[in-house]
Amino acid sequence: MRTRTVGWLLLSTVVAWSVAGCCGDLVEKATQKAAEKAIEKATEGDASVSLGGNADISDLPEKFRYPGATSKAKVNSNGPQGANTVFLLESSDPGPKVRAHYGAITGFKQTNKSEINEMLSVVYEVSPGETYTITVTPGSPMTSIVITRMKKGS
Repeated sequence: MRTRTVGWLLLSTVVAWSVAGCCGDLVEKATQKAAEKAIEKATEGDASVSLGGNADISDLPEKFRYPGATSKAKVNSNGPQGANTVFLLESSDPGPKVRAHYGAITGFKQTNKSEINEMLSVVYEVSPGETYTITVTPGSPMTSIVITRMKKGS
């Protein structure tokens, strides 16, 4: 169920982000609401979606904020399985530089790391039942950073 929940969060966010990026404010707001409804249905909980390049990342641990990255979107979901947040960031830095930054974070337990072609996925456990999965995907001209916070329900 957790994998499905995260999958829905990511899919809904990416679709919402893509659509909102090409259209005006009215479409962006409608897209946000549609994404929230889809996530709420998938997670059986509450959701909020923030798009448009100014999403609040103040609750993202400082070590996970890439220097100079732009916050593009944020999705929160709370349901019976726990609380999840997906942050979408972009950097103009090349993929290898961003990958090196995220692969070398200290102070948290690294529980998984995989590199496929130029993409990096790394999982950090920050406390029992709370993990951050960071996926770095190089692109031209921007490098995409997707950070998923998963916190098990009590």
